Amino acid sequence: MSPSVATIILNYRSAGLAIRAVEAALKATERYAHAPIYLIDNDSGDGSFERLEEAKLEREWPERV
Repeated sequence: MSPSVATIILNYRSAGLAIRAVEAALKATERYAHAPIYLIDNDSGDGSFERLEEAKLEREWPERV
């Protein structure tokens, strides 16, 4: 049985750091393919939201992100 765990990454004007955090979370939870990773932008207003959306598509993150 896989553990009940979720990863929450909060971003505020640090899209590059948030992208690295998602990559690390994906690697750390790769054995648990259903463990969700929530990436939240806290209304950065600096283009972070768009950068995070682009990263999801370009890096082909799984649906659980």
